[in-house]
Amino acid sequence: MRRLTRPPPLARLLLAALFAAAPGPHAPAQTLNLDPPSAPAVGDEGAVAAAARRMADEARDLAPQPEHTGAEHLARRAAAAWRTLAARLLRADGRGDARVSPIAVLRGLQMAHSAHALDEALGLAAAPGADAPFAWADRPAARAASDRFAAAVEAAAGPLAAPETIATADELDRLLRDTLGDLADLPPHGQGLTADMVSAAWPAGRGSAQPAPDDAALIARLDAAAAAAGFAANPLFKDRRDLLAAALARPLLRPAAQAQAAAIAGALDLLRLAPDARWMAAENRERLAEFFADALARLADRARRSEADLTLRALAGLAAAAQAEADLRPLRAGPPADTRPAQQALDRTLLRLREGDDPATALSAADLIARTLRVSIAARSLAEPKARVRGLASSFRQVRRALEAAEKRALAALPRLASEAGRTPSPDAVTLLLRHRQTGELLADLDKADEALAALRAGKEPEGLAAAKAAEALILDLADEAQRDAAAERLARLHAMLRLWPADPGPFASAAADARRAWLGAWSSGLDDTAGSAAALARLKQWGAMARAAEQAADARANAALEAWSAAEIRRPERTALRDALQNILAAAPTDARAAEPLARAAPLRLLARLLDRLPPPQTPFDRAGLPAAVARLAAPPAGSAMLLPHRADLADFSRWLAELAAARDRADQRLANEILTHLAGIAERLLDAPELTEP
Repeated sequence: MRRLTRPPPLARLLLAALFAAAPGPHAPAQTLNLDPPSAPAVGDEGAVAAAARRMADEARDLAPQPEHTGAEHLARRAAAAWRTLAARLLRADGRGDARVSPIAVLRGLQMAHSAHALDEALGLAAAPGADAPFAWADRPAARAASDRFAAAVEAAAGPLAAPETIATADELDRLLRDTLGDLADLPPHGQGLTADMVSAAWPAGRGSAQPAPDDAALIARLDAAAAAAGFAANPLFKDRRDLLAAALARPLLRPAAQAQAAAIAGALDLLRLAPDARWMAAENRERLAEFFADALARLADRARRSEADLTLRALAGLAAAAQAEADLRPLRAGPPADTRPAQQALDRTLLRLREGDDPATALSAADLIARTLRVSIAARSLAEPKARVRGLASSFRQVRRALEAAEKRALAALPRLASEAGRTPSPDAVTLLLRHRQTGELLADLDKADEALAALRAGKEPEGLAAAKAAEALILDLADEAQRDAAAERLARLHAMLRLWPADPGPFASAAADARRAWLGAWSSGLDDTAGSAAALARLKQWGAMARAAEQAADARANAALEAWSAAEIRRPERTALRDALQNILAAAPTDARAAEPLARAAPLRLLARLLDRLPPPQTPFDRAGLPAAVARLAAPPAGSAMLLPHRADLADFSRWLAELAAARDRADQRLANEILTHLAGIAERLLDAPELTEP
């Protein structure tokens, strides 16, 4: 729930970002980084430079000589190739595209840290349970995997010799998958690479986290969609379907195969809907099957594969939006919704896509249409509350009428907004969408009013009881159009505070309780400083999380998800260095809720705490020392729903500077360590602003 008034410029920009389609696996992944401060000068003694030298030296030492024959020759060749690739990636530091070079450096660090796992698998170092050196050589598949890996590194000499020439993170992902993937077949002990390892390497973001799809069910869904659309016998579809079924059986290819299968099934849904789609012009209906088939054909062309994949996702997005339009039409909470403008927006978007418009723009437009329709679906699905709260039913009815008016204006704006997708939308149209969404959120909050008031009364504290009484008065005010905006704004602050209420304030329990009571007292009295008090309460919650993160820094089990994550390299030495570097800040931090400055300096530890809270635990025990886990982290490409995917360059940079912090502290260079800590705080603050990491 938000204030129901004309949004300021920042709100307009935020809404534009909200309605933009999320970047998929083929989109450049990077946060907006306007004129960042220059990084500290670490020189040749820095962690990255030292790791690059070590990898290059070890590659020379391990290179096979004439006296090395048979399995040892193969093992040395593969071990040397691993280190050569790591050194080349590390030397991309500061060169090339700022969206890609930090990720290349991260991969180089991860390879350097995993080199011993490869040596164990190859028999060049003693592995737990190994019977003899080069025991893997008895397996023809393992010998072939080792040979293919070394050959792949040599074949990729061009881009790997100058990794700064790699244009996108997606290109780097494919290069590493194709170069490293075969090593998953190498270990003679254990299971090798599993789908669980790949899932742990790229867990889904919190908002999109879903149970892992069942591959058989996904293929069955694809078959059913093709049959319903009359496409099951099409040779292009049959070939792609069989290819996807085979790819789903390979852990490294599975995430991309799942995403593509879902996109094709969604696009087929649009073909199924077409004959009865009232919104679809005859030309679109007649040419849709041909357009879909062309997109399928383009998937086989490496140069056009990304565009074709995005086109299929756009068609699937239009199908989802069309389904939302069909779901809204029969809902009768109030007068029927006029969805004709949404139909017009769908038809025009499909026409522009067919005529060569950027598929990313079409996907953004489809997403905007669907989101707007779903606001109305959610609000119209709410039943009038049967509650004991005085005046709640009457206010609910009045807000629902306001929603009907906001919905009418928002739906009417959809054709114009869909046509502006990919560009800065007009402020007036954005205001209409914002009011529509906010009114829907207000209605949802009223639906939960009983629950909120019960939470306020639960502790029988005078401040909580007074806040519940004030909230009841504001609920009555919502029935009056003249008072609605002011009442909604105050209730929004109350709901925000309730979401921030620490479930476990840890070592700051007493201070958190004091701040909460002070906040409720100020809010109940209508004082203007309630926003500051809410911020103070949020800071206390953050301090509690940080204290627990510091305690967990050396605990491998508590950090298993972090250590399995491909997007970062935050090992125990780096976590310990961060904990020790910030120990004096934590020790000196007062529990006063107004103490914001120490919290700003401790942003890296705040980020660590938030990541530990957000990352889902691996489904199976994770051993970061094993080669299969290393291959999963290095070679598995991310799915479009991967957590913090748009921010992976900042995550890679954060990891790199954590390594530099640990190296500076090992050298007892306190001045440099302080500079690095300040630089890390800036990166951490940017990451903490990411929607997936913001409160609640």
